Amino acid sequence: MDIRKYEAFLYAADLGSFSAAAEKLSYTPAGISHMVESIEQSLDITLFNRHSSGVSLTENGRELLPHIRAIVRDEQLLKNRASDINGLLTGSVTVGSYYSIATHWLPPLIRDFSRLYPGISIQIREGGHQIQEQWLRESAIDFAMCSREAGTPYHWIPLEEDPMVLVVPSGHPFAARSSVSLEECSQEAFIMPALGDDYDVSRLLARHKVRLNVRYSTVENYCAIAMVECGLGISIMNRLITKGLNRNIVCVPLEPAASVPLGIMVPDHVQTPAVRSLISFIRENFR
Repeated sequence: MDIRKYEAFLYAADLGSFSAAAEKLSYTPAGISHMVESIEQSLDITLFNRHSSGVSLTENGRELLPHIRAIVRDEQLLKNRASDINGLLTGSVTVGSYYSIATHWLPPLIRDFSRLYPGISIQIREGGHQIQEQWLRESAIDFAMCSREAGTPYHWIPLEEDPMVLVVPSGHPFAARSSVSLEECSQEAFIMPALGDDYDVSRLLARHKVRLNVRYSTVENYCAIAMVECGLGISIMNRLITKGLNRNIVCVPLEPAASVPLGIMVPDHVQTPAVRSLISFIRENFR
C-alpha cells in the first residue's frame, strides 16, 4: 500500500488545495493530483470537485474521509510501535486547541517536550469547541485542548478552572466596577464570538436564563476584543483569552462568578506512543 497517496488526499481535503498539499509534502501539484487520481481510479469514485480556486470534497469523498484517516493513523501506529520496540520514540501528534491555549500554554510545553523527544513532530490546529469536536470525530486531531462539555463521549483530563470576565472599553461605566451582573449586561450592545454561538458564553447564559442584546458577531475572540476597544459593545470570555493584551480594555468579574473548565479531551481509540507521551507530559508539567 502506498500510504503517501492517502496522506496527499488528507492534506488536499484539509487545505482545499492540491498546491498547498504539495507544499506540505514536498511534491509538485501535478504529483498530488496524480496520487489522488490513482485513489479515484482504484475505487472508481470521484473524491474531489476541482475548481479554479482549489478543490473540495465530493459527497463520496466526505463519506470516505474518516476511513482514509484511519488508514493513515493505523500506518502511523504501526511505525510508532516498531520504533517503540526498538527503543526509539518518534512520530507525529496533531493537537486541537483553543486560540488562547495555543498562544499561552502550548509554546513552553512544546519547547520542553521537544527537548526530551526531538523525534516527535507536533502540529497545532486552532479552533473553537464545535470544530474541535468535529475534528475528533473525523480523527483529524489526536486530542483537543478546550473546555469541557457535559456528556461528552471523550475522556476528560482537567487542567484549570479559568474565570469568565466581562470585557469593556476602558472608558465604559462598568470599567470601574468590582463586578457586574449578567442582567446588567443585557442592556448593552453585545459582541458574540464564534459566529454568534460561542459555546462557553452560550452555556453560561442558558444556565442563568439571561438573553443578551447581540449586535455583532465574529469568528474568534481576538477580533471581538478589538471591536470592544473601538466602543462597539461589550463581550464575555474566559480570562486566559485576554492575557498579555496591551489594549484599551478592562476585564471585570461577573456576578455571580463563573469559570470555564479547561483541559484535554482524548478519544477512546488506541493512541500512539507519541500521543501518549505528549499527553502525559502536559499533565505532569502544566503550571
